Amino acid sequence: MLDLAGSLSCHEDAAVHGFNPSQWYWYRANSGPEQRELLVEWITSPLVTSGRTKYLIGQDYWPPNLFMDLEPTNARNSDVEDEWGVYGIAGVSQMPGDMLEYFNYEGSARGSYDNHGHVGLLARMHHHLDKLELTHDEILAGRESGSGSPIQYVHELCSRAKSQFQMYKLASFPIVVNASALQMQMKQMAIFMEQVYLIYFGNYSGTPHTQAILNRLRPEEMPTVQGIGANRQLPMYEGMLAGGVDMISSSVLQCLVKSYFRVHGVTELNRDTFADIFSQYHENGNGHYTRGPLDTSFKRQVTKGQEDQ
Repeated sequence: MLDLAGSLSCHEDAAVHGFNPSQWYWYRANSGPEQRELLVEWITSPLVTSGRTKYLIGQDYWPPNLFMDLEPTNARNSDVEDEWGVYGIAGVSQMPGDMLEYFNYEGSARGSYDNHGHVGLLARMHHHLDKLELTHDEILAGRESGSGSPIQYVHELCSRAKSQFQMYKLASFPIVVNASALQMQMKQMAIFMEQVYLIYFGNYSGTPHTQAILNRLRPEEMPTVQGIGANRQLPMYEGMLAGGVDMISSSVLQCLVKSYFRVHGVTELNRDTFADIFSQYHENGNGHYTRGPLDTSFKRQVTKGQEDQ
């Protein structure tokens, strides 16, 4: 993939080969030998990818259920800290004639939106589980209409009759809270790792043109993948996540609110108190408030902080 990016001379050629121009610039800038060594060192670091995961995917033969043996994560009942990284959804469906069809999906988490009190990996997993509370028919109808929050192909596969699936963590690293060049690079690393694993795991099942490009990028010596890919879009199509937004976790929110109540002797929340908490958070240089889903989380944590007094 880095060879391909380095061989292209302009963003028009990059677009023909499936790159978003901003992504192509990043790939091209990191296509040199020193940068490649750093990328390999990062991906294979035990702080990012567990030894067990590296052992399983380093085998010469990949059984059909390989991905279901990777590090499982139960987002609904997990004490894992919020992290960015790469995750997967692996599953199997019993088809007519008692045939088993395995499938696998890869995704990355590098966002700041709140879902079930979490950001990052667990937030993304909760998003998928929320979608899978729909019936198979509702998921098919939602995909056909294209209205509302997007429903993905992997949701259709997971919701089939006689199917089972599990989510797993493939790689993870700490969330960079403050908007900075480092935060931007960490987000881009998550996208890069997602793209690498998507190619290696054969997860793409989209257009023949793009599939042909990915087939050429996948090393010939890699084991054969048994199953179908559940990804319909490629990470390298996405725009580079420049800038980013500052984030604050649920635990930080609770500490912030409790501290404010303690220092100011506040026992009742009102509009002025709520506005003052926001302004002080911003002035202290801890980041800036992001309007959107985090608004609900902040209000919930403010209320929780009040109740805990």
